[in-house]
Amino acid sequence: MKDKNKKVLKELAIYIQNNWQLKAKMVRCSRPPDKAHKQEQRFKAPYAFNQCDRDKRKGTQLVVLVYFDGEKDYKVFAYPCKLAHEIKWIRKPDSRMTFDSDKLNPRFKFVNIKQFKKEFRRRFP
Repeated sequence: MKDKNKKVLKELAIYIQNNWQLKAKMVRCSRPPDKAHKQEQRFKAPYAFNQCDRDKRKGTQLVVLVYFDGEKDYKVFAYPCKLAHEIKWIRKPDSRMTFDSDKLNPRFKFVNIKQFKKEFRRRFP
């Protein structure tokens, strides 16, 4: 399952590069198999949604976070790095940055990869 999700992200990164000429940081979050790990899993991917200094050095222009339930993508959050200041970042006690998805501007939210591909350039010309 994890390998198939990674393959989807790799293909999406290639799509973004070929069609939009943007270098993307791809982040995957999988729904945990049981509720015991839900709290732990919930906070791993949102930390990676933040563009860090390493991403800036790599020339990342877009950050994409895709949530998977098995092989099905069910939510996508994405933003052009130049608009990172529009996201209300939260510093956790361990100094990592995260965000509150409930307070994320709807402009950065997509139902799935299909909607992301269809609407991203309209939202961010």
